[in-house]
Amino acid sequence: MSMKNQNEVKRINFNLNYFEAGGKKYHMDKTLSVERWRHFEDLQPLLMMGRSAQDIFTQIKKTYEKYNEGKYADGAVLLHNLMIGIKDHLENRYDPALMIAALYFNTEDEDKKTFDEELMKRKIEIWQEEGYAMEDFFTVAFNLVPGFMKIYEEDLQNISSHIQKAESKASKGKK
Repeated sequence: MSMKNQNEVKRINFNLNYFEAGGKKYHMDKTLSVERWRHFEDLQPLLMMGRSAQDIFTQIKKTYEKYNEGKYADGAVLLHNLMIGIKDHLENRYDPALMIAALYFNTEDEDKKTFDEELMKRKIEIWQEEGYAMEDFFTVAFNLVPGFMKIYEEDLQNISSHIQKAESKASKGKK
């Protein structure tokens, strides 16, 4: 292998039913065991919002209580903080995406009925050492989480709209 190829980021060929890393073949399974599904369910809100389902529930409950107490400003602040936390995490969602991919990409000798967090982390480390592109794992994870792409695209459109307004305002100010 040439030096150039060793320094290139590797891509998963989704036309094949596997990719190789660390001397092993990782096949993408189409199903999860009950135990792995439970962990997948926990990872979805982390991927989408950077918060666990329990944390989101707690924040919404606090907001509900503030509104019932007539403390609308306090409720609005809690909702705003939740929104900011979700937005900030959308920009830094590496671990949950990789963990979701690790649930589905398995070696032939792996016990697919169980969840072993250390095994998942080792797989991710191997993929990192091999130099695989993060985008490929994002693609897998985001396509497995229902509704994620719609939320992400809406967020991108919103950001784009704000940028266009700011640029328009700045260009009018130069005239």
